[in-house]
Order: sequence, then C-alpha cells, then structure tokens
Amino acid sequence: MATQKLIPALADVTQDIAGPLPLELLYGWAGGPRDPATAARLLAPYRVAGAVVATDSSGLTEMAEERDALEVMALISRPKEVLAGLGRAAGGRPIGVWVADNTEMIFPEPVDAAGLVDMLLEAQVRIAAAGPVRVGMCAHRGAFFELGGGLSGAAAATVEYLAEEHAGPGEILVTPELGLAAGGHVLRERPELRAHHPGGVCAVTSARRRPDLVAAAGGYPIPFPRAFYERLQRADHERGEEERIRLEAEYLRPLAVLFVARERAPGGDGEDALLDELLANVLLDGLVRQAPLGGGAIYRSTGGWAMLGFPEPAEAVAAAAALRERGRARGVTLRAGIDYGPVLVYDGSEGFRGLDGGPVNCASKLCEDAGRPGAIQVAARAVAHLGPQPPGEPFEVVVSRVRLAGRRL
Repeated sequence: MATQKLIPALADVTQDIAGPLPLELLYGWAGGPRDPATAARLLAPYRVAGAVVATDSSGLTEMAEERDALEVMALISRPKEVLAGLGRAAGGRPIGVWVADNTEMIFPEPVDAAGLVDMLLEAQVRIAAAGPVRVGMCAHRGAFFELGGGLSGAAAATVEYLAEEHAGPGEILVTPELGLAAGGHVLRERPELRAHHPGGVCAVTSARRRPDLVAAAGGYPIPFPRAFYERLQRADHERGEEERIRLEAEYLRPLAVLFVARERAPGGDGEDALLDELLANVLLDGLVRQAPLGGGAIYRSTGGWAMLGFPEPAEAVAAAAALRERGRARGVTLRAGIDYGPVLVYDGSEGFRGLDGGPVNCASKLCEDAGRPGAIQVAARAVAHLGPQPPGEPFEVVVSRVRLAGRRL
C-alpha cells in the first residue's frame, strides 16, 4: 500500500456509522513501523472486552418493495426500541447510530451469559408482539476495538457476519466464546457454520423468559433529527395516515442512489491487518470526496463504502464510471449498484445526510450482496430512465427472496 497516497486523505476519514477515527492512530500506523507489535501498541487504548449482540431484520428487501418508505421506517423502528430498552436494562450500551435495520450493543465484562441470553429471548417475544418485523440475533464474546463510535476487529466482524448472513427470523445464535452454561438453555448446533467460525455456532432453542424485565429509558441511537423521529412515531401510532402524508410531502423525492464499495483483498484477522484495512478505507474516502459529482451529493462515506444521491440515473452512472476509473488508476477495484425511485431525504442526527427507501436498499444489495469486482449494476427501473440502452449486459439475481434485474456495465 502506498503510504504517500493515504496521508493527505486522513483528515476527512470517518469510520462506521458514528464519527471520526482517531487520527493519531492512523498517522502512527501509516508513518511508523508496520508490524504486529506496533499495531498492538497503537490499538491498546481502544480495546474493550465483553459480549456483543448484533441483530439484523429479516425480509427488509421484500418489505421495501411492498410498502412505502415511511411505513417500513416505522416498522423497523419498533424492534430497535425493544432491543435498546431491554439491552440497557441488562447492562448493555448501544454502539454507533442504528441506521436501517441493524443494531449492535456491547455488554462489558463481567458478562452474565445466561442472563444475557434470557434477555434476548424476552426481546424476541416482545418484538414478535410489536409488529411483522422479525430479527435475527448473534451473541459473541471477545476483545473488540471501539473506534469512531463503532466496533472493529476480528471479533466484531464475526458477530456482525453471523447476525446478518446466518441468523434467521426470530433466531438467536451464540458462539462458544460466550460461555453459556447448559443449565436452563437448550442449544442446537449449526454445523454448517463451522466453516465461518471454527469453534462452532449454536442456535438457542429454549431459554428462560424475562417478562419482569423493565425496559430502560433512553431509546435507541436514532439516525434522524429528534423532531423527525417524533413525527415518525406519531405516524406509526395515533395520527397514522394523516401524518405520513405530511411527512412524505416534506421529505420524499425521486433520487438515483449510488452505492460504491472497495473490493477487499484477502488478509489475516490480526491487529496489523485491521489497521491496514482502515488505511485502505481512507483511500476510498479520498477518491469519493475528490471526485467531480456534478449535481450529486455524498450521503455517507465510511468503512470502505459510500452512498451518493443524484437527481437523475444518468448522473449516477457517469459518477460510478468516473469513480471506477479513478480507482483503477490508484490500484483500487470498486463495485457499484444503482437504483432510482422515491426516497426519504433528511439531515442525519450525527452530521451525515440520511436516505431511506426501497432504492437505497436495492442499490446496496446490488453493490454489496450481488456485486461483482469492477462492475456497475443498474437496476431495471433506473435503466428505464437512461434513454438509449447503455452498453453492457442484462443481469438477474435473487437477493433476500427478491428478484433484482437490470444492466451490468
């Protein structure tokens, strides 16, 4: 990795979903000896130990295709309220800003593993009673690095991956590292997951409910301005359709959404590999921020990916192609996904600009889940607004039980 390309971009870098990375950490790694001992020393102040619970809603892609953006936003807010309230009551604290349908909480040492799993079962029961959204969960114990308000490192990657890719609707996955005692809990091993976590992963099939557990106050770390969130709650409850119509008139508009992500080179899971990964993300952040975007805007640039918005799909395609070429010139391979349609646009709670809606979810899937190295995948409804058929080839994929089709450029 060429260090001289990274240093000028450090001032703009952000990590995860909450805030800036410690620049002294990045400068220390980019400008000093790049060995495991140095990595351990630099990361030591950011090390936290405990159990982390990550969650991911099931069927969001399908839901986003069938319901309007405000309704989906309100529906996925309900499980987050339950998780934050019960998690805080059990000694946890939320990590980052809970954007979209993912959540993450850390429960610092010492961890009552049995009590934690009982709380998660109670959360699943209450989430099921709150609405149609179902959530998959994973709990994993280890050492994490809290950087920029988010969690990084091999343990963080493990729990996030298992929750997002393998925890089914209403399922609770636990790793052996959690140290869950057998008494009162029934576990079923998921042997196919040994390929992803050699120690094994189990699904909790029986635990003790905690109907007596009182949710703590404070809510979840919202990605919206407080006033917008309060109106969203009214739209979900007492005022319903009337408030949704007003919110849509104020915040809903057609937009071409571009997701672009950096291809990650195979690497180890050590602390030196983590710092190399952070520096590589700086390079993508610099590429995006320095690119000519015309009438477009950057809505998020973080953790190796970026989300941008444009008035028209043709502008998004042109920007994606320009970013792809700029990346190639710097030895960075990118993948991109584009969709077009009505999205909610608002100012975020942590300084970023927020986008929500079906096109956001679709563009993300086309980039991150179904993307190909070096390819720009444009959803059919965006292609329909491009005029003459662009070069490339048609594609069709199924992601989260939803068929996504369009053109690969």
